[in-house]
Amino acid sequence: MNTLSVDRRVMMSGTVAAVLGLCDLRLAAAPASELDRIVSLVGDPDGYIDALLYAQFRTEAAKVASDGDGVAEAARYASSFGDLQLHKALSEALWDSAERSLTKQQVVQTPQLETAEAAIRASETRTGRTRLSLYLEQTPKLLQAASRQSWAMLDGRAYTFIPINVLAMRGSVDARIYRLAALFAPTFPPAKRRWNAPGCPVGFDTEVAISHIREDDPAYTIYRAQISESAVLSAAVSTRGWRDADEVVLKQDMELALLQTKGRLANDLDRSRFRETPSLRYVIEGTTTALQFRAGRTWLIPQRKINVVLSIFSNTSVSEAATWLDRMEDALVLA
Repeated sequence: MNTLSVDRRVMMSGTVAAVLGLCDLRLAAAPASELDRIVSLVGDPDGYIDALLYAQFRTEAAKVASDGDGVAEAARYASSFGDLQLHKALSEALWDSAERSLTKQQVVQTPQLETAEAAIRASETRTGRTRLSLYLEQTPKLLQAASRQSWAMLDGRAYTFIPINVLAMRGSVDARIYRLAALFAPTFPPAKRRWNAPGCPVGFDTEVAISHIREDDPAYTIYRAQISESAVLSAAVSTRGWRDADEVVLKQDMELALLQTKGRLANDLDRSRFRETPSLRYVIEGTTTALQFRAGRTWLIPQRKINVVLSIFSNTSVSEAATWLDRMEDALVLA
C-alpha cells in the first residue's frame, strides 16, 4: 500500500475518532440544578444547542423563579455566569498555558493568562462574584495537572491532560462561547457565522457551532460538531494531494467508511460532480450500536490538491443523516 493510501486511511480514521470523542461522558459530577445541567451541556467542548434546549432552559428557569418569569430568570442566570468575552479570553489563555505546561512538564503561566485573570478580577470588583471566579480559583490546579500529564476537575467536569485533549479544548473555544451566547440570547436561532480553522482552505458558513483539531501537520484538519442530541458532524480536510486516479480515491474512501461502520449501502451511490469537481456521496446503514447511520461525501478539488471527507453520523435514521449532510454540504466554503 502506498503512502498516500495510508494518508487516506488516517483521514477516514480521524473522522471516526472525532465522533467517538463526542460520544464520551464528559461530566464527572451531577450538576447542581437542571439549569446548570443545560448550561454544562451547551458549554461542553462537544456540546450542542438547538431550539428544544433553548426553550427547555427557559421552562426550567420559570420553575425556580419566584415570580414564574422564565425569561427574566434566564437573564439573571446569564448575568451570574459572567461576561462571555471574559470567559473566552480566559479559556484561550488557559488552554494555551496548559499546552505549554504539558510540553515543558512544568507550570507555565503566559502573560495572556495573567492579563485575562486581571481583567476578570477588575470586572468582578464592579459586578460581584460570577462563575468566572470559580475558574480563576481552579486555574493553578489545572496547570499543575497539565505539567504532570495528569487530570483535574473544573466546574464538575474532569479533564485529562494529554496532547490530543488539549488541542481539542483549544479548538473548541469559539464554538463553546457561541453556543452559550445563543443559549442566553433573547431570541433563537443565532446568526450564521464562518467556522474556519487557521490555515485550512475549507470552512463552513452555518449556525452549527463547529470545533477543530489541528496537530503538527499543517496539511491536515479535523472539524467536528455535535449537531443535535442524535446527530454528529465530522469532516477531514487534507491538502497533501493524491497520486491515484480520482475514481480510485473516491472508491477507497467509501469502502473504508463501510469497513468502519460494518454496514451496507442504504441507497445507490451518487457519483455526480460536486461544485464542478469529482465527488462521491453515499449513505450507509451500519451494524454498530452507537451512531449507526452515516451519510458521507468525499469531495476532491484537484487543482488545489484538496481532499474533503464530510460525514454525518446519526443514531436515529438514515434520513436524519442524509438531511443534515444536505445542509452541511450547502455550508461548505473555500477560503
